[in-house]
Amino acid sequence: MTPQDLVLAATDATEAEARELVEILRPEAKKSLGGFIRTLAERGDLSHRLWLLRRERVPQPRTGASEAAGPDAVCAEHREPLDCPVCVVLHPRMAQRLLDRFGPVRRPDLAARLAPADASS
Repeated sequence: MTPQDLVLAATDATEAEARELVEILRPEAKKSLGGFIRTLAERGDLSHRLWLLRRERVPQPRTGASEAAGPDAVCAEHREPLDCPVCVVLHPRMAQRLLDRFGPVRRPDLAARLAPADASS
């Protein structure tokens, strides 16, 4: 039995997952890759390793200002409701830093304040 066949027999992996898992496990095997896979399967670790592989394959949502669903309810910096009265009086460079940090989706108040004057035409 090949190492890939062992993975397929011991888990619900697809053929592609089994191939990928074998390649991940190969450097960890001290002597026999097949023996290593059998040992992992006996301990239940092979299923866990497959779960980790699947978890890595699932696209993870990126955290970032542009990924926000909508505006923040409160200013994360000053804990004031938006339009934050503290941000309104900030120097434009400081306001720009906050906008860069949180993005225009989360902070439309800052985006509107810092928009170029000719942007409305």
